[in-house]
Amino acid sequence: MTLHYTDRDDERMPLTSPTDTDTQDQGTLYESPNATNPPYLLWACLVVAVLSTFNVVLLPFSLHGALPLTPQDLEYLPYVDQRMGLNRLAASAPSTPAYYRSQPDQIARLNGRYKNAVYGTGTQVVFSTSDVTLMRFVVPPHGGYMCNVAWYPPQHNTMHGRTKVLETEGDVSQIEVWSVIAFNSSIPLPKLDLDTMSWSDRPIRGELLGTLNLNSTPNATTVDFACPFSDMVLIVELRCLIPRCYVKFNQIRAIPAYGFELVRHV
Repeated sequence: MTLHYTDRDDERMPLTSPTDTDTQDQGTLYESPNATNPPYLLWACLVVAVLSTFNVVLLPFSLHGALPLTPQDLEYLPYVDQRMGLNRLAASAPSTPAYYRSQPDQIARLNGRYKNAVYGTGTQVVFSTSDVTLMRFVVPPHGGYMCNVAWYPPQHNTMHGRTKVLETEGDVSQIEVWSVIAFNSSIPLPKLDLDTMSWSDRPIRGELLGTLNLNSTPNATTVDFACPFSDMVLIVELRCLIPRCYVKFNQIRAIPAYGFELVRHV
């Protein structure tokens, strides 16, 4: 069968044909979005890289600072013990008192040579081979069950450069401290009047509370004994145990305090 070519074949045309406009639109359609959006991801990666490099550079200095201090380094610190001033904090914090103290409210001198002599009460303390001193203490209302009698020597034994605060002669290392009891049951111990007492009518010695060494520093105490809770008053007699002993001073309220005190434990 023979095919004949006709002019109608030239009239056949494609439905669409590529044009310049279509090519431009197609290129715009498939263009990458990176060409128009800002490069945030690139900047973020750059910042992370810079920070990482900075940390790596500082790493040797950080490791060196974590090492323990050498003795040479400690010399440049304000507090060599490395406690950061905790010792000053402990010193400035209010401390709880470990004891409650009471000074004598009555002091009377009795002389064995002048048995009827009445010296009355005052501030003068004298005891020797022939002299004794009675002291009346009011027991502190607060505290524990145990008490003792304490001695505090004066820090400076001269007043105004001339007068001695404490006069001693002989051996004053053994001063006996006796508790006394009322010899008359009709007069209770708290009502004993030391102001009118003489050697002849002095109360009876009860219990030896201990001995005190007046040469001890910063203080000396007797052994602990039970606080007198029934009367809340303690009267003691101070006397020399060793012959050729002499003590004389005025017990006054001074700062710092010196003399004899009744101490009650907290």
